[in-house]
Amino acid sequence: MNTCTDGNPAAEAHRLAEGALGILVERLTRFGNRLGEAHRAVLRAMLQGMAEQAYGLRDGRHAYSLFCGGGKTQAVVSLIQAIHESGAGDISMVVAASKVEALCSIYRDLRDAGLPEEEVGITHCYGFDPDQIDAAMAGQCSREKLASVAATDGPARRFQLVTHARVRKGETAVVDYATWNGAPRSLIVWDESLIAAEAHSVLLREFLSAHGAFAPFLEGAEGTLGRTLDAVRNELVSALDSERRGAACGSLAPLVDPGDLEDLKGSVETIWRTRRRNLSDTQRDTLLRVLELASDDFRVLAVNGPDNEGLVTYDVTVPASLQRVAILDASFPIRRLQSLDESIRNGLPEGPPAKRYDRCTLHLLPAPAGRSATEKDFLSDRRMCRAVVSVLRERVLPGQAALVFTFKPKGPPGGKGVLDAAEVLREEMRAAGLNPEEKVSFPRIGPDGAPRVEQRARYVFLTWGQHESISEHQHAEHVLFCGVLHRSRIDVSATALGQRDKLGAELTHKEVQGLVDSEVAHALYQAVNRSAMRQCDGDQAKAADIWL
Repeated sequence: MNTCTDGNPAAEAHRLAEGALGILVERLTRFGNRLGEAHRAVLRAMLQGMAEQAYGLRDGRHAYSLFCGGGKTQAVVSLIQAIHESGAGDISMVVAASKVEALCSIYRDLRDAGLPEEEVGITHCYGFDPDQIDAAMAGQCSREKLASVAATDGPARRFQLVTHARVRKGETAVVDYATWNGAPRSLIVWDESLIAAEAHSVLLREFLSAHGAFAPFLEGAEGTLGRTLDAVRNELVSALDSERRGAACGSLAPLVDPGDLEDLKGSVETIWRTRRRNLSDTQRDTLLRVLELASDDFRVLAVNGPDNEGLVTYDVTVPASLQRVAILDASFPIRRLQSLDESIRNGLPEGPPAKRYDRCTLHLLPAPAGRSATEKDFLSDRRMCRAVVSVLRERVLPGQAALVFTFKPKGPPGGKGVLDAAEVLREEMRAAGLNPEEKVSFPRIGPDGAPRVEQRARYVFLTWGQHESISEHQHAEHVLFCGVLHRSRIDVSATALGQRDKLGAELTHKEVQGLVDSEVAHALYQAVNRSAMRQCDGDQAKAADIWL
């Protein structure tokens, strides 16, 4: 437990939380937010909870489900600033986020708040080009992997900013990032959902197809590989038959000797290289994944049809030993997957809604919304595409802006046979008389507190994967979806087993469907909150129209 100037940790935690709250409220109001009483109350409760964790008064993992745009990131900055100004020199923190540029923004805010360079570190693998800082801040350098702040050298510092990927290294991360000066960190802040395991799955039909393609070439020197794959196939088919009949077999012991794994994978590579006319990269990769998964404990699942039958396993990447974690996740009340980890507790008290959405309107456009259906539409009659363009032309008023979500291309942009949905939309927009490159004026409050007007894109095209952790598009009053992200049932099932850390846990079809639905809700909630509705006006979100 951290030491305190007056020997009263509870009093110190309260003083720290109140100091951070004062800094936070000033920051949020300076940026044009008008805070309601319920909003202030939940900010106070969140900062109090994190301060108590930092002083060792709350152990374990606590989720703070402040709404999108409520000030979670600025709360972290304010807490660290308050720690620095209070002289509580024994408190240290790690802040983990999924996006490098989100960490860069926090780093700049902390330095602007007066924290010395030697106290704040940032760890990432991106490059740094001083001539590309503005472009990196605008999210235009992700392909080049450039950041707007250079990674700091040397050992981790008192307040260390890292990506989720750095922390997802099992027990190694506990040593690298969860300790400082030989002692456990006072607090680890985890931005967004904490999914503690990385799930792995291979569909049975994909394995059987790849196995069948390789089968003619498995004689002779590669006979060991053939016998191994036959044994795996037979065991999987038998286990899946039991699953289909409702006689769940639970977890299975490894079918591949780990000591033989590299030789078996080498045999797959050898056959693929010598028979490339007959075999695809996908078939090779499928067999390699099956061998890896079958070299450890795994599970066979049959979840609603052949598109969701296969073998699954997981690796725990955020170990249970990583404690005193504050999870800042607006989706916590609706994302069921995260709640399967019983070590995560709700860090906020029950209370009235801190933010209402009475000014936001949801418009439903009836159409299949999965990836396959959306791609088929864009490659054929473009009915969905033209319906979206019609909304952009007729419902997005002069001076207003819109976000349009599409699926990420399955390959390099411009590649043969690669669908770039955003480019198809731009083509249809031009045909309808719209300029996809048009700008609109966006009045806002600058970092210095002075009002200014910026020129922003009127039409912003984002892909799934960009629906979290960015806040640069709050000028958009409309959000349109060309397809909605749906995770497969087998992928969600594998993640659920990992989140419980119980490979043999029972999963009913009803439970899996509920998890899949909640993942859709989570993705949509995060996506719509990239828009103007992210901002607060008292207890109300700013007006926005959602076209789903």
